Amino acid sequence: MIKAAILGGAGYVGGELVRFLLGHPEVELVGISSRSHPGMPLGRVWPQFRGRPDLVFAEGEPLRAAARAEVVFLAMGQGEAMDLA
Repeated sequence: MIKAAILGGAGYVGGELVRFLLGHPEVELVGISSRSHPGMPLGRVWPQFRGRPDLVFAEGEPLRAAARAEVVFLAMGQGEAMDLA
C-alpha cells in the first residue's frame, strides 16, 4: 500500500486527486492540506467524501500533511508548488 498526501486539496485538481486516490486499491491517503480550510474535515469541503471523518485538512505548514506520506501530490499554484518542491 502506497501512502499518499495531497497539498492543496481544496481546489478542483485537489478534489479530483482525492477522488482518484480514495478509489485506488493500492493507495492510502494519509494527509491533505489546504491554506483556506485548515482543521476542517474533508467532507465539509467536499460533501461527496462525508464518509471519511478520518481525513482533516492539516493545520499549519502544508508539509505537515505529508509527514507520513511516501508520495506527495502538489495541487496548488505553480509558484507555491515550485517553492515547496
